Amino acid sequence: MNNFDCFIYNNGGMFLDLRLNYLNKYIDKSIIVVPKYKFLLKFWGLIGKKSMILVTGSAGYLGSHICKKLLDKNIPFYSIDNLSSGKFENVFRKGFFKKIDYSSKQIKKLLLKKKISIIIHAAAFTFPNESEKNKKKYFVNNIEKTIKFIKYCSEVKIKKFIFFSTSNVYEFGGDIIRSASEKANIKPKNYYGYTKLYIERFLKKENLFENLIILRIFNIAGFVEKFKYLEYKSRYRRIMPSIVSAINKNKSISIFGYQKKNCFSYATRDYLHIEDFTNLIIKLVNFKRNKNKIYNVGSGICYSLKDLINIFEKKLKKKIKCHLKILRKGELIYTFCNNNKIIKEIKWYPKKNLNKIISSTIDWSKVKKWKYLTVLYFLMKKI
Repeated sequence: MNNFDCFIYNNGGMFLDLRLNYLNKYIDKSIIVVPKYKFLLKFWGLIGKKSMILVTGSAGYLGSHICKKLLDKNIPFYSIDNLSSGKFENVFRKGFFKKIDYSSKQIKKLLLKKKISIIIHAAAFTFPNESEKNKKKYFVNNIEKTIKFIKYCSEVKIKKFIFFSTSNVYEFGGDIIRSASEKANIKPKNYYGYTKLYIERFLKKENLFENLIILRIFNIAGFVEKFKYLEYKSRYRRIMPSIVSAINKNKSISIFGYQKKNCFSYATRDYLHIEDFTNLIIKLVNFKRNKNKIYNVGSGICYSLKDLINIFEKKLKKKIKCHLKILRKGELIYTFCNNNKIIKEIKWYPKKNLNKIISSTIDWSKVKKWKYLTVLYFLMKKI
């Protein structure tokens, strides 16, 4: 492929015709460069295909990574986001995205036009502490609008509906850390958890879809090596990017926990790598026998925030300045996933541990060329 002419999609939406030798200076070897004319044929072919999957919230952290994974696997999809919290730079542009609120009346037309048969509903507001301060915002978006969207999907006979719920529906608490199975006590401690539980019960009661999958998602973290040049360098409102940002700027970071007798105990979380998560989504999209299921999605291992800090310090060889603070209203003391059900039924296994999650976050923070390569990116299996 020496000296082939190639195309890459830049931030301004224009095609740049570059020589392969020049591209190799800027693009990681994991990115496949596609010869010009074959690329164009496949590009327009993909746009012309009838999309079968719709991803909502595609400008957010989970949604954007799901879209990249679908594209990587050559699975036809379409995506939407109202950009109220997600960033446009996170989405693929031509032919794959529309800025629209998922409760809009136009959604039905879009579902029919694109011949959507599977929904991955990732759109939501997701911050427990914020939900306690602004319940109206969470009610309107996570309940009212979601019910409208569900009804639109039902009316056009969507076959499979994958709904992103949360581990915040569980009654986590007490001095002993216990993992939660799908049969654990349900008692949300924040309004965000309540909104997700409300939709879970609405979906089960109405029984509108041939295949309904509810995912109670724990803490998804990290970034994908293959896509690191395609990541928009926004400040995700998550603990690990916040730690890296604080280190780079020589600032302190707030670490939350709770007072336990005469000592401070750090909050504990179950972290799952984003690549393990998107691999699961592909399995669920293709799986034929998952009618009306609820699954926990997590690694099955929990770590304290102190563990996180120790690993970051070891990898970066820097001391992190921490301010210890009591957990804010609505935040859980710990989360811990029992993932036995999904492992048994879907044959999916988390492969990346916390060390790899943290390493991928550090690598992501070092990439500075993203704005030149923000991108229409196609991974072609055979070129």
